Amino acid sequence: MPTMTNSCGAITWVTACVGLVLCVTLAHAAPAAGSCSLEKSLQLKRVLKQMEEYDERVSQLRRTGQAPFNMEPRTKYAFYKTHKTASTTTGAVFFRYAKHANLAVPNLPHVVGKARVNKYQQTDTKEADVVLQHLTRRGADMTPSLFKSSLRFYEHFLRTKNFAFVANIRNPMSHLLSFYGYYLEPDGKVSWAKYLQDPYYDDIMAREFGLEHASDVLTTLATLGDRMEFIIVERLYESLVVFALRNNWPLRYLIATHALERTENARRWDGKLLKPSKPFQEFSEQEKRRMLEKVTVDTALYEEALIQLKQRAEAYGKVVPEGSALVEEASRVLSELCACDGLDEATRDVCKWYQQTDTEYEHHLKDPIPTSPLIPIA
Repeated sequence: MPTMTNSCGAITWVTACVGLVLCVTLAHAAPAAGSCSLEKSLQLKRVLKQMEEYDERVSQLRRTGQAPFNMEPRTKYAFYKTHKTASTTTGAVFFRYAKHANLAVPNLPHVVGKARVNKYQQTDTKEADVVLQHLTRRGADMTPSLFKSSLRFYEHFLRTKNFAFVANIRNPMSHLLSFYGYYLEPDGKVSWAKYLQDPYYDDIMAREFGLEHASDVLTTLATLGDRMEFIIVERLYESLVVFALRNNWPLRYLIATHALERTENARRWDGKLLKPSKPFQEFSEQEKRRMLEKVTVDTALYEEALIQLKQRAEAYGKVVPEGSALVEEASRVLSELCACDGLDEATRDVCKWYQQTDTEYEHHLKDPIPTSPLIPIA
């Protein structure tokens, strides 16, 4: 595995590939003392300044009325949280933006099941600007009719049909392996052989969108139309920047400290150890064939998401890779800063703010935004 140590020795970044194409960056914290935090703070401030200059250039393009920069941004957001697709990272981005922009987020249960999805549509609730919660426990439980109910659920809270429908999506083979390794393998109740053969676990990512057949993909996407915003895990920063350009978000609110990270000896919510996935090429030919069969609809959905991102990114031109590079650099530097030793309490609080998972930030909707001179992102 190739490794690279940063300039102050705070973190060793290791690149590892999972499944077919998903490559993630693992952060092994080895905090350095002394000037590490100051050095990283200066680096972060430099990138933030470049982000401000970038935002001003984009604003100038908007003022010219040039397409697609003249697109009317949406101000209501439904973040449709999918399972094992880095949705925690993206959900936290939306949570922090909602706090900074003073947007209304409903205080709902972490998982809003079928009964509650239908119940909330008939209750008198306050108007919201952003909805973040899971609407189902597993993709296989999201039927086509329940997915349609979910859209009405968002319309009820957001008081409009013209909201951005945002959802993370991931390379299907990587998702297939990750889903088993996270939800099933630690419990030991469903064997790998059972997982492969049981159709309940087929196309589990696409079924979160109520999709049962490959032919359903284009029909559902046509229903969602231009409000559909895919965040593709393998192209996370590019996806986020395209979303920001379409919805007039400042670049700095896309920063995330733990994007795509998975540390050694990682554990899930209940403390059970997560094992690394076996590379696709190490499976038997019979297993490979069945694995590919299990993600037929997932693959159709993923390919459409890639097409959408490609078309939108090309329309915006060079500002997309420029913005992506800035968000990636800022996220890396902030991660390194937060791994430094001897941080003051205010800085530690800001780092915690950027490291919250979905089960955490949903309980901090009313908390004030922490600040630190070392991390002036606000």
